[in-house]
Amino acid sequence: MSVVQLDLQKIEQLLNSATSSRQRKMYQALLDKARSQFENSTETIAPQTTPETEKKAQTKTNQKTETKTKAKTTKKQKKATTKETTNEASTPTILATTPVSESTQLTPLESDVTPQTEPLPQEQPKQQPDSEPTIFQALGTILATPYLKSDCLKVAIDDREYDLLPAKGFQRRYHRSLKASLEKNGSRQMLLKLYPVATFDQSSAEPILSFSVANFSLNADKLNNYPQGFVLKGIWQYITHYDSPVISIHRNRDQLPTFKKLNAKQQFYFAKPHHIPVVWSAPIEPFKYNPSVEKSEQMPRYFVEVRAILKDGLYVVEEMLREPTVEIPKFIKVSKKK
Repeated sequence: MSVVQLDLQKIEQLLNSATSSRQRKMYQALLDKARSQFENSTETIAPQTTPETEKKAQTKTNQKTETKTKAKTTKKQKKATTKETTNEASTPTILATTPVSESTQLTPLESDVTPQTEPLPQEQPKQQPDSEPTIFQALGTILATPYLKSDCLKVAIDDREYDLLPAKGFQRRYHRSLKASLEKNGSRQMLLKLYPVATFDQSSAEPILSFSVANFSLNADKLNNYPQGFVLKGIWQYITHYDSPVISIHRNRDQLPTFKKLNAKQQFYFAKPHHIPVVWSAPIEPFKYNPSVEKSEQMPRYFVEVRAILKDGLYVVEEMLREPTVEIPKFIKVSKKK
């Protein structure tokens, strides 16, 4: 059974277990998309290779090789002729007096390119995700137009309005700077780096989504260095006050010195995890606590790393950045609020 077929089954299970019309609508859209991808994949299977096609391909390859060889031979003959003519001249001609800049360098012909035994510096592969440290994280990069409404920062994504809140600590200054920029220059499209926030209100069936401003840039071209979307790294699980699975983001242990400087009430809110609801046909089941079994018999908790986009008020996982693991990074555990 293919991966796409497995995704179809998982999405169908999610659709059958949906508890609201909004969830059913989203799962149905994902199911239609997955079915379309499955049909396209079955239609674009590469044809089998026959002896006749192999012979034609080999002939074409030989012709290309002969053409390259002739081109090299012709070039060598031209160089030899030029050298003889230069030696016979009474006054030498200076071919170049200044180095060629990068902007004026010519692209060599295919016949002039020699095979490289090692990749060029610009062709070296990027750092693999596995070499990066495993930490809890929830951070997004989007191209959007923030604006002021009743002296509050807002941003619209897919025709839905969200609050832009100040982050904690020194990053609060980015919220002030963004507000000052909008008051002076007005709204404009810019690059926003945001922390996703989800507030679970008992009066609402769905969580209230908002963002904390982590940074911003008026140079929207920088988006080429950052893929759009939200990187979520946390525990894939169910929580007691929400029917759908979430990715829980905890405080990393490297923030323990800051945690110890706070009083008991501040420590509670500092270490309180952020639960980000996501729609995902995951390869593993989210953890769900079973009160009727012992701790040793509970299902495993998985630490996941994904990239999601915000679509119609829901975080939809687009890419899995690393394989799920039961090895969960150490984090600051929150104590019960007194």
